Amino acid sequence: MSAKAKRELLEMTGGFWRAIPVITAQRLGLFARIAKAPKTPAQLRRALAAEERALRRLLDALLGLGLIVWEDDHLALAPKFAPYLDPASPEALTGMLDHQWHLIHSWMRLERIVLDGAERVVDFEAMRADPERERAFNHAMRTRGRESAQELMRAFDFRKVRRVLDVGGGSGAIAAEVCRRHRRLEWTILDRPGALSLARRKLAADGLTDRIRCVRGDAVKDVWPEGHDAVLLSNLIHAYGEGDTDRILRRAAAALPRGGRLLLRDFISPREDVPTPFAGIFGINMLVNTERGRVYSLPELKRMVQAAGFRFERFVDDQSQTLIARRR
Repeated sequence: MSAKAKRELLEMTGGFWRAIPVITAQRLGLFARIAKAPKTPAQLRRALAAEERALRRLLDALLGLGLIVWEDDHLALAPKFAPYLDPASPEALTGMLDHQWHLIHSWMRLERIVLDGAERVVDFEAMRADPERERAFNHAMRTRGRESAQELMRAFDFRKVRRVLDVGGGSGAIAAEVCRRHRRLEWTILDRPGALSLARRKLAADGLTDRIRCVRGDAVKDVWPEGHDAVLLSNLIHAYGEGDTDRILRRAAAALPRGGRLLLRDFISPREDVPTPFAGIFGINMLVNTERGRVYSLPELKRMVQAAGFRFERFVDDQSQTLIARRR
């Protein structure tokens, strides 16, 4: 084994050493407390009701990673990380860290899942019914919303459409960002109640409730709203198996007029035989967190969208890939 390959392997297997202390500090509320005002270790110990020796080890890890710094005898957030670790900041990533905490617990079941099958250990409906977990998931998706919208607008010119149906639109972050840029657009978000409650708050704060409406519904089970000339499926189909994904694509075709656009944005692997590194890893995330979810390849999706009634137009390989098709 070459020295380079050895380092790569150790880096692959050692990522949890950094991730778990950071996520644990977020879960304990440590970052939130020192974001309000720097604290001494003793003040933190009392506030967290923590064991002194263990807390000091955690603080040493955070100091070593550069996430917190000393200010005289007090601890404060490092300036470059403060916008992302302070829950009160508009740039906070704390919701994403909470989401990753739940993912860690799911990933620890991988050995059993490989041996026994995902359906024996994954209770998808129970996970969706967990309010704390759903809140963390929705906030995590909102965190990525602005970047996702920018990627989507690079992939597609929204001046070509007037009304967009955003199936699984979640927090409304993509809708808000795109509609701020394109003031003639009208937008409908179809999603579950938990996601829509976050969307409504965001849209009200942004003054966009006149152009973006929220409709409760399940992408597979419920009737989709009509009257749109584009359907957006953003990071949705990877949560479903082939049967439900086929049903979603056929519903998209039924909801659109001839010539209507399908914008399918997801973690799409360009090749069918060998996934990209991220696509392969994300496929594991779907295995341990969903009943049938998976990463789809571009050749697979081309066949599926064509069978559903679309004509493939192009594929944009950005940070998250976008497939664009037109209703036949």
